[in-house]
Amino acid sequence: MPHYQTWEEFSRAAEKLYLSDPMKVRVVLKYRHCDGNLCIKVTDDVVSIFRKQPARCFWNSQIKALSCNKHQN
Repeated sequence: MPHYQTWEEFSRAAEKLYLSDPMKVRVVLKYRHCDGNLCIKVTDDVVSIFRKQPARCFWNSQIKALSCNKHQN
């Protein structure tokens, strides 16, 4: 299972996996309270990709991106 270090690499790989067969792909989010990490797994049961990062960093960056997209529309 490939573990991606940067969000950009992970998002490109996840998008590529999704576009190959959207009906089979699923995303699993798991918050690990013991170390404060958010684990993200994208799989189609044949290929799986994985990313782990501090939950606070993930939510802050994604909320900023979402609010920027809302203001542009």
